[in-house]
Amino acid sequence: MGKNFYQLRYHAVFATKHRNPWITEDIQEPVHRYVRGVVEQLDGVLFGIGGMQDHLHLLVGLKPSLAPAKLIKDVKGASSRWISATFDRGFGWQAGYGIFTVSHSRTAAVRRYIDRQEEHHREKSFDQEFEWLLQTHGLDIPENVAAPKL
Repeated sequence: MGKNFYQLRYHAVFATKHRNPWITEDIQEPVHRYVRGVVEQLDGVLFGIGGMQDHLHLLVGLKPSLAPAKLIKDVKGASSRWISATFDRGFGWQAGYGIFTVSHSRTAAVRRYIDRQEEHHREKSFDQEFEWLLQTHGLDIPENVAAPKL
């Protein structure tokens, strides 16, 4: 056979430091383009990106040789430096993140979910959304904390 076969997709979610509303409409598209470039430099595939002013969702495909934690570290580090330098906002991401596996059969549904962030957040806060994601993936919700905060 001699060939490796894989399909590794992840839904990653992380928030801005102190949930500051830094990803405003005027910089959203350039930030998304920059993050796409970082993912592609790591030989990943960005299937979807979206979020609100205080958080970001990614739907990514990775090779087995790239650990999801490295992807998040590199995306957050590079984008934080770039946003701070380009838009002079003192930008930063929170210390934690959520990352969840996505099967091939659920990829389109997760992409739609990411694309419809504004709609979801008319009714749910980021904390409520993050708590829902943890529950959906069978994870325990930390006491008194729905999502990581600095």
